[in-house]
Amino acid sequence: MCRPAEAAAEMRDQHLADGSLIADQLHQLIDAILLKEIFGTLLLQGEAGIEKG
Repeated sequence: MCRPAEAAAEMRDQHLADGSLIADQLHQLIDAILLKEIFGTLLLQGEAGIEKG
């Protein structure tokens, strides 16, 4: 099973092979937003757990 980060890297490499800089920048932006959403949620859950404990 392919991890999301690996899939994103493969897609980015395919776009770079086509010389599409805008597509690469878009993928980087999406990656950054997804990471912020995932880790932001995990951090909030961790803080809530600390406050409850």
